[in-house]
Parts: sequence; structure tokens; C-alpha cells
Amino acid sequence: MVVVYAEWEGARIRRVSLASGDTLTLARLFPDQTRRLATDGISVYWIDQSSVGKVSLSGGPPATIAGRIAADASRAEGIAVDLTRVYWTEADAGAVMAAKPK
Repeated sequence: MVVVYAEWEGARIRRVSLASGDTLTLARLFPDQTRRLATDGISVYWIDQSSVGKVSLSGGPPATIAGRIAADASRAEGIAVDLTRVYWTEADAGAVMAAKPK
């Protein structure tokens, strides 16, 4: 079992093993300030200052799922995933957005 977390100022998404305590940097992001995380057990999804992205829990190159997600990126306030899509909220628009495939 692992825990995944974002370092706000470090611009990194990291994974730590609960069994061993070993850490792995999954992604180094620019701009930093990753706001929210979600996982489907295969990949980690995030909202940063300008986009929705993902990276495999085992590591590898990050991918952008959606860019320019909100007029004010600090207002993209939530993220969730299901079997086929990634969803995020855009508070100023009062909308739940979705991207398929995830």
C-alpha cells in the first residue's frame, strides 16, 4: 500500500510505501502548486495552476489531460476519477468538467 502526496512548493508528486517507507518522485511539475490529487489505483491525477494531468503510480512521464482549465486556476477546486473519465470542478463557472478518456 502506498500514500501519494503533492509538495506545494517543491513542485513534486511523490509516492511513499507504507511497508518500507521508500519514496519515489512520480512527477516534477512546473508551474508548481499542485492543488488536488485523485487516484484510480493505476495513475495519479492532479490539478495544478493551469491544467489537469496524470502520471502512472509506478512512475514515468507525466501527461496533460486538459489544459487551460479555468479562468482563475485557483478556482479549480476538486478532482475525481472513475473507470473512464477524470472530472474536475470549475467554481467560477459553477460546472463539473470531464475528460474522456482519462
